[in-house]
Amino acid sequence: MKRPDYTTSPEYYHYYFDLSFGQTDLLEALKTNCEGIVQFFQSIPEDKWHYRYAEDKWTIAEVLMHLIETERVFAYRALAFSRFDETDLPGYDENKYIDNAAMINRSYPTLLTEFISLRTATFLMFSGFTDEMLDFKGKANNYSTTAKGLGWFLIGHTMHHVKIVNERYL
Repeated sequence: MKRPDYTTSPEYYHYYFDLSFGQTDLLEALKTNCEGIVQFFQSIPEDKWHYRYAEDKWTIAEVLMHLIETERVFAYRALAFSRFDETDLPGYDENKYIDNAAMINRSYPTLLTEFISLRTATFLMFSGFTDEMLDFKGKANNYSTTAKGLGWFLIGHTMHHVKIVNERYL
């Protein structure tokens, strides 16, 4: 599963594709990205998990929840595209999702376990896709892309948020 063709995805995905640091195989990238994300979040002291660098910004725990929720949404989109579903899938409001996530009841170890479980499921799902499934162009949030593009987006999206946490929270 090679890198995506940039012409099959919206321009704003390109930034996320570029954050995959030269990885060339999607399955290997999903696996190594998961390992890196888990190590990164495990290295953050527990007392920092509910820190926000500005009043209207997410906490570190909410950033991880956002990664989980985005992975769920994009994995569903990839599944739909892999099944040649031509339905125009809706977007989602990531801020509303976080506002309604009831974070007060979530510990950081359970969030990390959930991320690992979800990424494992995403990896297994992508490992069953054929090239034809990966390259089917579907539409979500008014943008056309492929299942392969969605997989690479997930990797770059996590790296984007690691960068933000490093720069603004730690």
